[in-house]
Amino acid sequence: MVQAITPDDINGVAAILQQILSNDNEQRKVAEAQLNTAKSTETSKYAMLMVSILDPAMTAVSVEAKSLAAVILRRNISSEADATDLTNQENNVNLWKRLTDEARTAVKASLLDTLSKVDATNKTYMHKVCNVAVEVQGAMCAEENDAIWQDLLNILFAFIQCEEEAKIDCALTIFNGLFSYILDHLVKFKNELG
Repeated sequence: MVQAITPDDINGVAAILQQILSNDNEQRKVAEAQLNTAKSTETSKYAMLMVSILDPAMTAVSVEAKSLAAVILRRNISSEADATDLTNQENNVNLWKRLTDEARTAVKASLLDTLSKVDATNKTYMHKVCNVAVEVQGAMCAEENDAIWQDLLNILFAFIQCEEEAKIDCALTIFNGLFSYILDHLVKFKNELG
């Protein structure tokens, strides 16, 4: 079961992210170690906290901290090796593999909710959120027998049909990122047919 996220949890992670953004190397190292510990000991809660920070409704969290959370989460979920925790190699294993099914469902729901709130206020930040969605789909392909995130595709098709430039841009960014995964899926499908 995924633990409920409290405002204190959000504030704590936001403070850690701000410390990582600091110019003080010692402060940054301590904060990175705190994140790595959370990722190691409370993996599902860590993933939920990181994805919850991305929500535009979290106005107390700076855009810089949200952007950093998106980058860290993308690296954690990426199919490429994550080497952010040099002292604990097991903690570098793909985060998606280590999440419970319930946590995976909650992460995807939170990401879709964040994407649905897209606006034109910070294009760079939203592109980073889009990249997290792409990595989740990539992890699903790699870890869940080529699973397709249909709810993501549904929201993207809805974005393409609307007239909001920010949503269209978001959809195109994700489609571009998904291309390699979709191409692999289409090639496998073609080979199965022919």
